Amino acid sequence: MIRSHNGARAVAFVAALMAVFFFTTVNQAQAGTIGVPTGTGVGGAVDGTIAGNPRHQGFAGLIKVTIDGTETFAYCIDIHNGLQFNQPHEEGDWSESNVANLGKITRILRQYPADGTAARGDAVEAAAVQAAIWHFSDGFDLTGGDPGVVAAYDQIVADANAHPATEPGPSLELDPAARTGKAGDYLDFTLTTTATGAVSLVVSPSGGASLVSCDAAHSPIGATISGPFPKRLCLHRTTAGGPISLTATAAATVAAGKVFLRAGSQKLVLASSRTVESRASSTGTWTQPPPAPNQAPSVTLPCPEGGYTYGESAEFTAIGRDPENNPLTYSWKRNGSTLPGSGDMITVILQARDVLQVTVTDSHGASSSPATLSESCGQAPPPPTILPPRNQAPTVTLSCPAGGYIHGESATFTAVGQDPENNPLTYSWKQNGVTLPGTGSSITATLQARDVLQVIATDSKGASSSPATLSESCGQAPPPPTIVPTPAPTTTPAPTTTPAPTALVTAAPVAAPVTPAAKPKAKPVAKAKPKVKAKAKPKMQVKAKVKAPKLKQQPTAKKAKPRVLPFTP
Repeated sequence: MIRSHNGARAVAFVAALMAVFFFTTVNQAQAGTIGVPTGTGVGGAVDGTIAGNPRHQGFAGLIKVTIDGTETFAYCIDIHNGLQFNQPHEEGDWSESNVANLGKITRILRQYPADGTAARGDAVEAAAVQAAIWHFSDGFDLTGGDPGVVAAYDQIVADANAHPATEPGPSLELDPAARTGKAGDYLDFTLTTTATGAVSLVVSPSGGASLVSCDAAHSPIGATISGPFPKRLCLHRTTAGGPISLTATAAATVAAGKVFLRAGSQKLVLASSRTVESRASSTGTWTQPPPAPNQAPSVTLPCPEGGYTYGESAEFTAIGRDPENNPLTYSWKRNGSTLPGSGDMITVILQARDVLQVTVTDSHGASSSPATLSESCGQAPPPPTILPPRNQAPTVTLSCPAGGYIHGESATFTAVGQDPENNPLTYSWKQNGVTLPGTGSSITATLQARDVLQVIATDSKGASSSPATLSESCGQAPPPPTIVPTPAPTTTPAPTTTPAPTALVTAAPVAAPVTPAAKPKAKPVAKAKPKVKAKAKPKMQVKAKVKAPKLKQQPTAKKAKPRVLPFTP
């Protein structure tokens, strides 16, 4: 058994003060209660094996620990590491300790309270309990030592195997120890404690964040809060900043079975429960929200007002939108080929089935999906305007009358007019430039040789033809006069000489057959000889030369000769 001396007690007291100072000034952000090992209590040496290897432990027994100025006891649960005396060890969870069989170890602590062991100065019990704890935490098997220690060890191990305990709750804990969020976030912490009274809460620095409930109401929380526990607490800050600490303080019971941990030091399990002034702290930090990732813009391409006509120039306007209101550039394509220009408007000619597309790109390089102009926007060009046909001038012809006409005789002439639009026609006649009366297509006129007969046709729209002129070849001179011979007188047998007949010449238009004077009982002569000589009385001789016309009518006749009456002596 190892006994404590006055010097050791003084060292322990100083170490406890240092631990309290360290806790209050440096470790305000610790999540649980702090215990400081200050020395050893009752116990003794033991021998055993670990995994078949011999192990001698010079001390197995109680370890003195100060929590918030209150002395209590602990046992070692980490045989392989040395204990760092006078250094703060933080209250933790079993899961953090990575120590096996803590439920069985807690059963041992509850069955063999350290306060009683210490009060009795029972080194055998202390050594047996420590050896049994190492059996469960590190696989230590006791093989020798004080016979009382071995006997107690076996009994303790058997009971713990049969009745493992559960982990005691934390004396005072804020979980997690730290949170980080974006400005404006509510950072929530869970307060757990064994305290039966109110818990004090302090936000530091003051005003650094608001302490509110974590429900939808976010009601403000004052300087203290009461059970039941656990409770959720939220720190809220609208701007970036931190860390901001939340510290909870309460008179809470630190139960036997709680573990105290420090990196690089031996792990301890509290052997006696104590009600102490426990503290727990957590921090919150708010960061500036990172800029939202750039989002791609979008674009639409509506039909121009009234649509557009295939084959005609039209103006098209795209509507681009960017979530961050970044500047946009536009890329236009027709049938997959890039068109010049980067604005939101373009003027282009589209044919039927042409595909017009536009894409927008923001100043960060993000592009939209292409927008395509609807085919329904386009329409075929209107049919060409059919103007009424331009009125065309009529034409007119003036042909010879059937059989021609005779100079100096009245004749009827007929014009033939034609109008492309079949408009009604009127006719204007002129003879030698002088207008003749009448507007019909026929006129009766007397033309002399070399007379000029013209006609012009005019339609109902006022368009006139070129004049048509009667061909000179249509007219002909009148026929020569017809010579009709006078029949000769009847002759008698007397020797009297019958005077020769005298020819009768008339200006008839048609020549009549000439009948010569017939002798008595003579047959008529069908055709007269061209020349007739008649014998006259000796006293008066009349000679007449008569050219008998042919029986066939001549087409034209020259100037008619005067009629010659027969001369009677």
